[in-house]
Formats: sequence, C-alpha cells, structure tokens
Amino acid sequence: MQTIYDESCKCSCGASGWINTSTTVSCTDYSVNADLSTGEQYYLFPINGNNLFSIGFVSGFWMSNLAIGNGTGWSIISRVNTFVRLDGFLNRSPVATTLPIIYKEVNVQQTHFVQISDGDGSDILRCRWAVGTTNNTNVYDECGGICHGIPGAILSSNNCSLTFTLNRSSIYYAVALQIEDYYLSTSSSPMSSVPIQFLIYSYVASGGCGIPPAIIGTRSNQACITTSVGSFITESVIAEVYCPGQTINEFLTVSPLGMQQSSIQNITSNLYQINLTWTPTANQLGPQSFCAAALDNTNISSDQWCITFLVGFNSPDLIRPSLIQGAVSPVGTIFANRSLFTAMSRFLHNRYGGCKDTLSVDPKLDGQQYRLVIWDSMNKFNSDHDILELCKLLAPHKLIYLTIYIIDL
Repeated sequence: MQTIYDESCKCSCGASGWINTSTTVSCTDYSVNADLSTGEQYYLFPINGNNLFSIGFVSGFWMSNLAIGNGTGWSIISRVNTFVRLDGFLNRSPVATTLPIIYKEVNVQQTHFVQISDGDGSDILRCRWAVGTTNNTNVYDECGGICHGIPGAILSSNNCSLTFTLNRSSIYYAVALQIEDYYLSTSSSPMSSVPIQFLIYSYVASGGCGIPPAIIGTRSNQACITTSVGSFITESVIAEVYCPGQTINEFLTVSPLGMQQSSIQNITSNLYQINLTWTPTANQLGPQSFCAAALDNTNISSDQWCITFLVGFNSPDLIRPSLIQGAVSPVGTIFANRSLFTAMSRFLHNRYGGCKDTLSVDPKLDGQQYRLVIWDSMNKFNSDHDILELCKLLAPHKLIYLTIYIIDL
C-alpha cells in the first residue's frame, strides 16, 4: 500500500464535539504528467443510532494558480444520518465520482457531468453549490476559499451537470459541490450530504485539426453494471483519435480500490485501449464508479467517461449496452438525464418492438444469456423496432393510499 496523504479529518459526533480520525488512504490512480494521485480507504467505526453528525477535512492550502481561492484553506464537509428511514432501513449516502482534474478549452461553452448514484434506489438526488457559511445542511463552512470558483457557471440540481465558459487560459478553476439525498421529491430536508471538490484546467487549443480524442467502446458513458462480491470483472476502455499524428499518451483515471489496469495498447492506427480487472470485496457493497479521460500527445483531453458497478446486485443481463430513451443502458432504472441510476429488483417494465409489459428474470434461462421470452398478450402492435427498452424497475411503494394507483403500465 502506498500512502498518498497522511493527515487527519475531524468528526463532530453529537455531544462529543470534534475528534480527529486518520485520512491515510491507499493510492488507486496517479499521473506523473498531470502531477496528481487519488486514493481511497475503508474504515469501520462504532456509531450510535438516531444521530446526525458531520465529518470534515479542514486544513490548507490550495495551490497558487487558482482563478479564485489562491492559497486559501480547504474545507470539505459531509453529513451522516443514522436515523431509521420511513421505510424501516438505515440510510445509505449518495456516491459522487469525477476525475480530480478536468481539461477544457478556454472561451468555449462547456458541460461537465458529475457521476452520482445511491444504493437506496428510490431516493431523490440533488446537487448544490457548497456554501461558505454555517447556513447549510452541515452547519459548517463547506468550501473554504473556493466557493463558487467558476464565475457564471450554472449547476443543474437534478442531474449534477455544470455548464460554464472559462475566460482565462492556463489556470485552474476549483469546483465545490454537495450531493444530497431526499426521501421524497417533496421532502424539505436532505437525509445526508456528500461533498465533491475538483479542478478544471483551461487551455488554448493548438492549431491544426484540433479535434479532441473520444472514449468509445462496448459500454456507453454513465452505464451501470451490476455484479456480485468476489466476481472477477474485466472491462476495456477504448479511445479514438481523429487527427493526423495524434496519439494517446495517457488515460487519466479514478478507480475503485483494488482495480488494476493494463498499459496502453495501440490496437489500430487510431484506436487505443486499456484493460481493467477487478474483484470487488464485501466492504465495497453498493455503487463503485470508474472514470477516465484520454490525453493525447498535445495534452488535449477527451470528455470524461464513467461507468458505475453496483456491487451486490444480481443483473437481469438481458441486453448489451445501447441507447435507450435518449439515455444509456445501465441495468436499472433509466433516467433521461443520464446521471442517475439504481437497481432495486428483478422485475422490469419494458418495451420491445410493439410489446410492452413486465419482465422478470428466469433462472432456467441462465445458459441462454440474451434470450428474451415474450407472451402473446404482451404484443400490443406490429413494429420493426428491435431494441429492448427498460422503462422502469418495479419496487415496493413506501406508502399506499386508496387514492393512488399502484399498477403502473
């Protein structure tokens, strides 16, 4: 294990006040060229139920090459909730993932998505700007000197997309966000609050072709793959270049703990690939995300590409990834904003051609991975459409009222 940071964070656990805990982590990814490293670690702490408390990493200092916040202190705060939810379960906090540095061209409108997910499939997830006062969920300064670090940026709360134009070149912009989960869309207060902070570097496009590379392959961006603990996972990340003389020098990545990646392979004249292998462990239950960007020989980066593994879920595995309803095809509930997805059950609302009804997974078909059995009663009209569309996963309703329909077709 390589330690990439050895400091302490602070935990405000009820009446006990602020206490220090270790932030030593195992290195999962690094880049010599970008001068960055990332890591994660799992710790188990006994915590009393029916409690709200905050975890904070408050120290210093930010780099000097920031558009806003040069040399100011860090403040990263998370809110934990151990109260039992209305559905009888303990809450699972959201998970947010992005590359630590995003490369974007100056004076061009850009959009960046933060990958967000939640093990509680019915929760409503929302993004917001971190707040530099105590008037927030955490009741503490959430962003230190980098609050609203991109002037004029617009944040979409529902899908955690950031739209912005960088007006200064060769400089870093800091972004500080909080992702929060709500039990219902009408809930006024979140159950928990998770921070994510990252940098965006602005560059001036070089002359010539100027087309950035793109990550392509068998998985769509923001796809979700269900898997079990202890299973051996292999994935490929493929980048394509479009300009003469353009090559891929590096893949910038953020990986789950334990994931391994191969060296870059030049599989054709314009395609470059890395292979991933990973065996998830029992303490990695729930969403685990991997993100990557391809960096070419002129230091131009592709857009971020992410996939999420839902560890501990069984997959219907009925189709290969493909476009579905303007989104992508993770196995789970598909949201049109392409950044929220969950898997809750083995029963799915679907459309295939002119057929529309509910599907379930039949273990007797395990040896026939891509077989789909359709009853005559499911055929509503004739159609040549041959993509299986997963419209919705069935899950128990939290509350049932006589005035609310519980059959959804």
